[in-house]
Amino acid sequence: MPSSVVSAREADVLALLGEHLGNAEIAARLFISVRTVESHVSSLSRKLEVPDRRALSRRAAASSRGPAPDAAGRLPAPLTTFVGRGREREELETALRTHQQVTAVGPGGVGKTRLALAVAADVTDDFVDGAWFVDLAPLTDPGRVDAAVAAAVHVGEQSGRGPAEVLTAALAGREALLVLGQLRAREGGRRAFP
Repeated sequence: MPSSVVSAREADVLALLGEHLGNAEIAARLFISVRTVESHVSSLSRKLEVPDRRALSRRAAASSRGPAPDAAGRLPAPLTTFVGRGREREELETALRTHQQVTAVGPGGVGKTRLALAVAADVTDDFVDGAWFVDLAPLTDPGRVDAAVAAAVHVGEQSGRGPAEVLTAALAGREALLVLGQLRAREGGRRAFP
């Protein structure tokens, strides 16, 4: 008899289905293959006993939940070891401890996201609700940034409320670190740090 327990990865796929993202967008967001997304969608349909993808999307959109209380956060694992840039790491860590919003600026490809993620991994334990990464690379519409953040922290849509309002309410009173950046694609479709 097949299991009816939804895995953490399937829950991620389900949340993104609630945003009405296509398989390729979900694959890019979760750093998995399109074929793996298809497999998760099929498995979710069986486990949740829904007839099709549209029903899965409706079910996901109808359920709104905040970050799991036991989640330490979600940061992508680097493909290689982060070496050097000690001074920049210290400066960014200090800035995170003294300011509510910190922005790393510089030309594309110099490693801003990689640096931010390395520092986020170092300071995750300082944030009760963990650290969360939002990959902005798949977005083509700047108006979808709040929806991307909501998906990363598992906040679903709510009828009559905009994504920004729902997100603000879900994160109010939480101590979480949100890292917004762009991971670039490598050959073969895998995602890598810049």
